[in-house]
Amino acid sequence: MVTCRRLEVLSFSVIANVLTLWLLSLLPASANSAESVVFPVVSGDVSVKEKYGAKDDGKTDDTAAFQMAMADGVRNLYLPAGRYLLSDSIVVGGKRCQWQGENEATTVLKLQDRAAGFDHVEQPKPFVSTFAAFRDPKAAMGQAFRNSLFNLTIDVGAGNPGAVALHYINNNQGTVRDVTPRSSVPQRVGKAGLALVTNWPGPAYIHRVTIDGFDIGLWSANSQLSFVCEHLRLSGQSVVGIENIAQMLSIRKLVSSNLVPALRTRGNAGFLMLLDAELNGGDSKAYAIEAVENSTLIVERLKTSGYGTAIRATSHGKTREINASVVNDPVLPLNPNASVAPVARLKRLPS
Repeated sequence: MVTCRRLEVLSFSVIANVLTLWLLSLLPASANSAESVVFPVVSGDVSVKEKYGAKDDGKTDDTAAFQMAMADGVRNLYLPAGRYLLSDSIVVGGKRCQWQGENEATTVLKLQDRAAGFDHVEQPKPFVSTFAAFRDPKAAMGQAFRNSLFNLTIDVGAGNPGAVALHYINNNQGTVRDVTPRSSVPQRVGKAGLALVTNWPGPAYIHRVTIDGFDIGLWSANSQLSFVCEHLRLSGQSVVGIENIAQMLSIRKLVSSNLVPALRTRGNAGFLMLLDAELNGGDSKAYAIEAVENSTLIVERLKTSGYGTAIRATSHGKTREINASVVNDPVLPLNPNASVAPVARLKRLPS
């Protein structure tokens, strides 16, 4: 087990993210995800069951009901508890769109087994998406203000190796809270649980998200804006828990149970701050965290078990490792050829 405590802050944006995490920790706790959320009729939220006739019985294809709601421009869609069987992608388009489930455990969007178009992992396809264009470098969404999802489970079913449970894009504000993307079949197949991969997502708050299965748990691949994540839980990934390519991620209280690396960050613009993380399981021949291609990694209060190497970082052609017995020096990677004075040094952050 490795415990990392010292932290160096290298830029103003880093300080801003530290303060964001600290201020969030001071807020009163929100409703427990196990509780049910029910809105009065006068709330303005539209029920996909009452207005659009979704059966939520786990047998009837409810795709048309969701597509009609989106075609009508419904922005606040309420999903009563039930199992909604869907056979194709659902796009939560536009801006200021909110999907509110009644209960994370009992409001389930289930992709039909072996659904058309989800069969190639090399050609991933979103199941639930907040933007129609997926990974299109010519497309960019700058109007997805406040797009958010709450209190539901997104299950990609069986035989859908190319499925991305949730393709999320927002602008300026947005939240994914009390949401479980999962691949519940024993093989746990699927490309990714949560994908932040299309121009230009964020800033957003990812809170109490549990990702079970998939090749990649959280897949991030953009070089602008940022995400703050708290109480993120990962398990059963087959490639990596978090893949961060050139994005700024600030993560507090990550819990990962995986045999594969829990986290990999890469790219010159890549930045990842990790606080109060527990990375369990592992492989004695594997590393828990990898930073490559000069990506910046800042870690404090890290606990690992099962991994042979806690942190492996390659920066400017040099590789450095922190093994399970090392207790200090968590800031990686460092450029040995540069002398950059940090803006501030924080010896101890609020827990």
